[in-house]
Amino acid sequence: MNRSDKNRFKHFNFLVKFDLLYWIYFLKFAVKFDIVVFKFSFRKFG
Repeated sequence: MNRSDKNRFKHFNFLVKFDLLYWIYFLKFAVKFDIVVFKFSFRKFG
């Protein structure tokens, strides 16, 4: 494994971690948003 490969791997690792964090935040937000919308629509029509 030469130097540039190592750097590329490090960068890739960072991107994967960042991607996972981003998806976790996105999912948390989406779930909260869904619950709020669901409660609101349930109150409105139920």
